[in-house]
Amino acid sequence: MAPTILSRGDDRMALGSGGSSRLRTAILQVLVGLVEQGLTPADAVHAPRLHLEIDAATKGPRIAFEAAGLPEDVALALLERYPTMPAVFSAPNLYFGGVHLAMRRDGGFEAVGDSRRGGASVVL
Repeated sequence: MAPTILSRGDDRMALGSGGSSRLRTAILQVLVGLVEQGLTPADAVHAPRLHLEIDAATKGPRIAFEAAGLPEDVALALLERYPTMPAVFSAPNLYFGGVHLAMRRDGGFEAVGDSRRGGASVVL
């Protein structure tokens, strides 16, 4: 769901994720990792994820994030800022979906399958 294509010069990226309410933030976080942070495709796909939404029952913010890979001070700051109903995952988790990516960059091809969803990639 939510197939996403990014074009920069001669480079092309195609990515997407299986359906859930969290796929938009997962895809956006991978794009930010690639474009703004200069991460490799594998590092962007496997980076810790965060999702923030409004809880339907309480109408307040609810946060979920993967603590593995985050600096401890960042995780503590998130818990301090959003103290009610946090969902903290100690390892990468399928809760955040799986973003799969294929791209052409600098004349070569690369693909990454998200391990959260059992992804794999092969470039022929």
